[in-house]
Amino acid sequence: MAQFEDMEGRSWSTGVTVATLRRVKAALGVDLLSLADESSRPEENLLYRLMSDPCVLCDVLYVVCKPDLDAAGVSDEQFGGALGGDCLAAAADALIEGIVDFFPDPRDRSRARRAIEAIKTVTQKAHDALDAALDPAAIAARTEAMVADLAAVGRTGSGG
Repeated sequence: MAQFEDMEGRSWSTGVTVATLRRVKAALGVDLLSLADESSRPEENLLYRLMSDPCVLCDVLYVVCKPDLDAAGVSDEQFGGALGGDCLAAAADALIEGIVDFFPDPRDRSRARRAIEAIKTVTQKAHDALDAALDPAAIAARTEAMVADLAAVGRTGSGG
């Protein structure tokens, strides 16, 4: 069963059952089984929403973990206060793993895992491109080129 640890060192299970699906749907209107559904608009895709909005992720995690949180006497505010950084990323991975593991048909689990891996690959490529664009040497080179261009414009524009 998928688990993650919060910043307080507490371990929480993200195992998904029918009761979990019902609880999340009733509380948030979110269908966890639509995780890998394709949508023409990214903001409508559950996986995209979970990965791009930490508040949505935290809300879903809270409802998924609610029975354990109630038993431990941890409030919504306390739970959210213990999520951030690396543990939030681990919680997202555990949640996705819990959802995928719920699918009874191995083919559905396989399809969901492939879709998630494809999204992670594209996301990694975007991060790599951003890292390259933010490379200090590349920024310095582009800045120097812009300064040289401005200087050239100034020289040609001031002589006339």
